[in-house]
Amino acid sequence: MTATDELSDLLERTQQSLGEGPSHSAFVTQLPFAVPDLRDTLVQSKWPTFAHAVEELAVGWYLALPMSVGGIHLGVLSVYSERAGPVPHRVMPAALLAADAAALALLEAEAESPGAVYRIGLPMADERFTGGKLLADTSGAIFALILYALFGRGRREAA
Repeated sequence: MTATDELSDLLERTQQSLGEGPSHSAFVTQLPFAVPDLRDTLVQSKWPTFAHAVEELAVGWYLALPMSVGGIHLGVLSVYSERAGPVPHRVMPAALLAADAAALALLEAEAESPGAVYRIGLPMADERFTGGKLLADTSGAIFALILYALFGRGRREAA
């Protein structure tokens, strides 16, 4: 797992430890989950333990996209904002492209250096990116460049 900030890390670790939440569901079902507000009653009914664990966090909308190539499930790309509401139209297509591109980059990196682990830092202005259950750290720069190319705001750093 890798995350862009402490809150992203907390969100992903909470879902992994509880076995529920939008990223966890996206990984298990291989379907995207777009949640307009993590404090909404829908979240409380679908993932009650997760909802209780994150109710005090400053997270509005949350998008979890599975990253896979064919039948190979590589992880989940998650994007969130502190603002509640529908996932912005500009974010969805870019995030879908980023998830697909990241999946291909991870698969290639894994083939070149099996067992490596990605460590990525991507400071963002409004949205935060996180990936749960990522495979690979040969070239976190690849993933960072993909996100930079698609979202193109500010400087991205790969650690």
